[in-house]
Amino acid sequence: MQQRPTVSFIGLGQMGQPMARHLLQGLQGKRDLFVFDAQAERMTALTALGAHGGTCLDDVVPRGGVVFAMLPDDRSLLQVALTDGGILTHLGTGGTLIVCSSVSPDVSAQLARLSHQQHCAYLAAPALGGPEAAARGDLSFVLAGPRLAKRQVMPLFACMGQRLYDLGERVEAANVMGLAWHLLRASLIEALGEAAALIDAYHLNRSRLADLLQAPSLWQQTADAVRRIGARDFSEPQLSVQAGLRMLDLALHLGQQRDLDLPYADVAYGHLLAALDAGREQEDWSVLSDFARQGATDWFTREEDADAPLA
Repeated sequence: MQQRPTVSFIGLGQMGQPMARHLLQGLQGKRDLFVFDAQAERMTALTALGAHGGTCLDDVVPRGGVVFAMLPDDRSLLQVALTDGGILTHLGTGGTLIVCSSVSPDVSAQLARLSHQQHCAYLAAPALGGPEAAARGDLSFVLAGPRLAKRQVMPLFACMGQRLYDLGERVEAANVMGLAWHLLRASLIEALGEAAALIDAYHLNRSRLADLLQAPSLWQQTADAVRRIGARDFSEPQLSVQAGLRMLDLALHLGQQRDLDLPYADVAYGHLLAALDAGREQEDWSVLSDFARQGATDWFTREEDADAPLA
């Protein structure tokens, strides 16, 4: 019987450490887990639990194995993967490199091409959820790459997370989707900052905004907007474009009275005006998302569509 591939985990930082721990627990001794980090002390807790550490990549990347990489940036990944003695030097025929960090689509495409030349597989699988979710084993993964390689390693993801979204074979798709998620988080933080600044300007307690955000019905409004934008269906408005313009006009006026700039609100107001000019005033105000798209390249339509879009 052919021996199942060895599993390795490279990069044991804030995310990688708990991910490797959950992976080790999930393997239940049925496969050995090899771990490596440039900071050797990061391996100690895992080797104490039964993982195998090494002093270099050659020690922890057996040929034909499965290697997870959780590295901080493009440069670190390329250095670990491509230099003499790097991952692709050792992985060889039948091996699979799975990159769970957020890296550029160009780097993913490069590694996928070079992996293919080395007769091994490359999977892009950005891990979403942050260190707390990693510690709970509750990460979400967006995954793309060759079908056979995905099928072979699918059970390993279940050790580290609860949700896996398959975006097809084109590896860049997973990176674009993961970066879009981080863009959404950053934009939400910025918008919350504007709301908090408006509250501060009127000498109110910004912690009460946090209280509002605990209300399930208010989160449901956000979830409803996400659903509408995903389906691009704004036909049954909860809040119309006209009503949305009125709300933002009042908020912007409050800001002006305190010499407070609200750039996100300004942008949203402009997109709602564009929707009004386009005759879409009866649609839900989340239609403003359509006007945020104008001028952007529709990346996914340049080639074949992803097999299973994130929903």
